[in-house]
Amino acid sequence: MPLPFPTKDRPRNELDRTSRLIWIGAVMTGLILAASLFIGLAARISGAT
Repeated sequence: MPLPFPTKDRPRNELDRTSRLIWIGAVMTGLILAASLFIGLAARISGAT
């Protein structure tokens, strides 16, 4: 799957609608995972149960 931003080999972003939606979903999933891990770590450090 091509990257969602221009690169030296591909100076134009030519993703189709499906590829864009897949990238948006992947980024959202990563952000949700990172936020949940951060909140869990913060709760553990603060001593909350």
